[in-house]
Amino acid sequence: MCAIECYFSAAEAWNESGHGTRFGHNPNEKPNVMPKVTFITQEGKSVEIENADGCLVEVAVEEEVEGIAGDCGGACSCSTCHVYVPKEWMDRVGPANETEKDTLSFNSHCQPNSRLTCQIEMTDELDGLVLQVAPND
Repeated sequence: MCAIECYFSAAEAWNESGHGTRFGHNPNEKPNVMPKVTFITQEGKSVEIENADGCLVEVAVEEEVEGIAGDCGGACSCSTCHVYVPKEWMDRVGPANETEKDTLSFNSHCQPNSRLTCQIEMTDELDGLVLQVAPND
């Protein structure tokens, strides 16, 4: 479900400058308190995103997290949003589905804790999630 929502919302959200707003976000509305996610880039830079709402690839691309490209628009077909999930978060994030596993199987940096952010929907239960951006092929 996340991949389909992200695919369409990413396409609708980008404006001409390459920066968009997350699908459904009205800049005139007071935002709800939403969960926080932190991405650790390959260079070790910590990118903390508060009010992370929706599909994580969309959140990461909008916030210009280095190493997360989302080239396929969230369709689970490219692995340019590949991250490593720490062991302590794996149960809450959940396992990859078969389509995601197939996509990851073509990535030379795939590990048992690999996930694609286009397949992770941010929820209150994931508040505080820390993800390591995987190397790109």
